[in-house]
Amino acid sequence: MKKPIIRQLIKIETETIYDFKRKVIISPSVTGNSYLRFAKVEGRCGAKSQEHTHPGDEVVLTLSGTTVNTVEGKKYQLLPQEALCVHPGQIHTTIVTSQKPWIGVSAYCDDCSLMKGERKGKGECIKGNPTKRDLSEIESEAYYDFKRKFIFSPSVTGNRYINFAMMEGPYNSESHEQPHPGDSIFLTLSGRAEIKVGREKYFLTPQLAICVPPGQTHSIVAISKEPWVSIVVSCDECPLLKKKCE
Repeated sequence: MKKPIIRQLIKIETETIYDFKRKVIISPSVTGNSYLRFAKVEGRCGAKSQEHTHPGDEVVLTLSGTTVNTVEGKKYQLLPQEALCVHPGQIHTTIVTSQKPWIGVSAYCDDCSLMKGERKGKGECIKGNPTKRDLSEIESEAYYDFKRKFIFSPSVTGNRYINFAMMEGPYNSESHEQPHPGDSIFLTLSGRAEIKVGREKYFLTPQLAICVPPGQTHSIVAISKEPWVSIVVSCDECPLLKKKCE
C-alpha cells in the first residue's frame, strides 16, 4: 500500500509563470495516480499573467493581497477569503492590485482525460460567468468535531468533480476513520494537527501538505491551542476514480 506523500513547501522548487512565483505542491508527477494539480502562487503589485485558458475548471482562493481577474472581458476583484472558479475554455488574466504581495492557492485537473477533447453530459463547458465565492457567506457544516466550508464542489460549479474546501477545528477536535475513492490533500494554514493513516501518524503543520492516496483510511485530531485551519482538496465524485475503486 502506498504511503501518504508529505510535501514541505520550503523544499519545493519555485517556478516562474508569467510574473508570478508558483510552487506545485501536488501534481501527476508527484502522486503518479491522479490528474489533480494543487499549487501555491504569489506575486507582487503589478504582477500580471497573459491571456490563457484551461481545459478544466481553474479554482483560485486568495489568502492575502488583492487581484483583479478579467474573464472573457469581465472583471472580478478577489479579496482575501474570496475564491473564483474559471470555467473550461474561458480566456482570463490576473493582475495583482494590492501593495501587499498576493498569495493564493489554486487547483485544476488539466491532464485528466475527461477534460480533453469532446466533452458530453457533465463534461460540457458551462457557457456563463465564472463562479465567485466569498467564504464569509458560505455556511459551515459540521464534519465530526470540525467545521467545513465547501468553497467549490460539483453542486456549486455544476460541471466538474473537484471538491475544494476549508476545514477548521479547535484543540482536540477529532474525525473518525474514513477512506476516500480519490486522493485527499490537506494544506495546513495555521495550527497543528495529527493525521493517522492506517497505523502511521503524521503531523500537519503550517506550510506542510499531505496527500493521502485513494482508499486509505485516515482520521485527524487537532493538537494545538491555536485552531487548526486547512485547505482540503479531493475529487471523490470523479467517475474515473469511482471506476478504479469498484
